[in-house]
Amino acid sequence: MSKIFEALEHAKQKLRHSKTVSTVTETSRLNMEYDMIQLYQMVSHAITQKGYKIFQIIGSVAREGASTISREFASTLAMRLGKNVLLLDADPEIPTHHQAFNINITRDMKSVIKGGTPIVEALYRVEDTSLFIAAMSVSDSYGADLFDSPRIDRVWEEFKRRFDIVIVDSPPGGASPIGFTICRTVDAVILVVEAEKTRWPVVLNVKERLLQNGANIIGVVFNKRKFYIPGWIYRRL
Repeated sequence: MSKIFEALEHAKQKLRHSKTVSTVTETSRLNMEYDMIQLYQMVSHAITQKGYKIFQIIGSVAREGASTISREFASTLAMRLGKNVLLLDADPEIPTHHQAFNINITRDMKSVIKGGTPIVEALYRVEDTSLFIAAMSVSDSYGADLFDSPRIDRVWEEFKRRFDIVIVDSPPGGASPIGFTICRTVDAVILVVEAEKTRWPVVLNVKERLLQNGANIIGVVFNKRKFYIPGWIYRRL
């Protein structure tokens, strides 16, 4: 029995149990964990068959939840599936992942690429887990030149050597052009869409710009879905 199947079955059992003993918040958390395991199931072929390790997660507009998806996906991979994971915060203005995990970042990837700081000094472990956090820049904003630098290839290779999976949380396409530079350097791209809110012309425009910049889009995640049928029915379909 595969570890993914075991994790899905475990999540299903916890969800069923949560209907009678858990709070709404706990049930929502379990739903998110279940969805993240399914997301991994979707990309596992690319990981095992094509050797992909570096995945960019990007939305079209602000507040679609791409950062939440990135954080939850990385956490689930590390804590439920036992993967050695790096979550790279590529927000050029307000990186937040280190705050979510209560980590004080003093060295960032900008100092690695431009200042020669050893990569290991810019990697921060989340307590005693196999999840690590890094940020492109925490002191000030940065430009797309960091990902155009010849050194970025060496950074990716080092990441691939150290980690099973790297999740790059990039700013939304409609808010910053940096994501369109990042997509040229990673193995694959996952596009996040806020269900029933983000307009499809906006999504299609971001998708086309990603493709024009050489992105390898392997999937779309619909975030903040509204279920008009009770969840237990969906899980039996």
